Amino acid sequence: MGTYSQVEIRRLSAWSFVLVLGLCWAAGCGSEHSTDPENALPLASFVTGPAAGDTGTVFTVDASDCNDPELGKAGLVVRWDWEDDGEWDTEFSSEMTAEHRYAGFGVKTIRLEVADREGNTQTAARQISVLDPAAFQEETTDLLGFHDACPNWYRVVNVAGARVLNLPERGTFFVVWLPAKYFSSPQRRVLLACHGTGGFAYAEVDAELQMAEVWGHAVVGLQWCLGPEAYLEPDEVHELIDIALWYMRRTYGADPQRSAYTGFSRGSAISYEVSYWDRKKGTDYLAQTISHSGGVNPDAHRPFFDDLVRGVYGQAPFAGTRFYMYASEVDEEWPSPVEGEPSPMVGYMEYARDLVRGYGGAVLRFIQDTDAGPDGGHAGFRNPAHDYHEVAIEAWYDLTP
Repeated sequence: MGTYSQVEIRRLSAWSFVLVLGLCWAAGCGSEHSTDPENALPLASFVTGPAAGDTGTVFTVDASDCNDPELGKAGLVVRWDWEDDGEWDTEFSSEMTAEHRYAGFGVKTIRLEVADREGNTQTAARQISVLDPAAFQEETTDLLGFHDACPNWYRVVNVAGARVLNLPERGTFFVVWLPAKYFSSPQRRVLLACHGTGGFAYAEVDAELQMAEVWGHAVVGLQWCLGPEAYLEPDEVHELIDIALWYMRRTYGADPQRSAYTGFSRGSAISYEVSYWDRKKGTDYLAQTISHSGGVNPDAHRPFFDDLVRGVYGQAPFAGTRFYMYASEVDEEWPSPVEGEPSPMVGYMEYARDLVRGYGGAVLRFIQDTDAGPDGGHAGFRNPAHDYHEVAIEAWYDLTP
């Protein structure tokens, strides 16, 4: 428990900053100027893609979500401060996208200022990471001590040759495993595996070892649980993906655009937002998203889905995404309150499926399983008695020839 308390203390400082930054982004706090107290300030908002790279990376910023509450987007202009040093690096322009490359390493704060026709202004800021390759060292244990918390899974992947990449600035890590077949493959694919509630990256890598060895892709386990009830937000998970794929490309020649995401349980429940961010930021890493046993409860869900149905993200925010989805009627983690009826998880996955399709995405296959399997229905996607897991991997390979 001592490790958890240290993590929580470290994360409290980080989350204080994230909360302030998130409020600045959503509500427009920070620097502002109004020439007319009766005229509403414009909304300043932008995304960066990628959120992590090196000195050779061209970082793209997109402020197309900026808006004037009274006039919409008409007449808005923006300018950029690449280092947040108080000196604007560009002039005001109606062009909402821009690019920049950094000469030095470190965390960089980018600031946007948007102005409307009346001269009212608003700012927003986001951070990106310019990574130093020399700072990345493959290790055998993680900074959170989770290798001790799940000794059996850790032992399996460690013996198999998996390595840990610790990210002290972000308070987390990811686990990398590559089969021998990966190095002879002309398409070096990466499967990004996201665990469930209170889970471990080691467990997800362990669950994917056998399939990866047969097919030849690398597996990266993402540790997004940081302690009791402490999790990265979906956009932060995507930033972790940015870092992991940057490392895999630079170190092992991976092709980031031939990647797939597999999310189990809670990792599946955030898969829809992670996939949205992948398209929104223009990174387009995920050729396929595998979502198993984690859907969307229509009566109690994250604010993202409220905004989705209100049209905040437009008519087709899932355009270009492809999902492979699984739910079990006998999910022991989500038992049915009525004997003989399917688990409510089936309904949650069906609702997620309908949202994806209704807002522009594709669902390649939706599985409603009736077999609990040896490890229970919640983990039934990987039940060796069925081919669900292998067919999902095959579909990914078909999408990334």
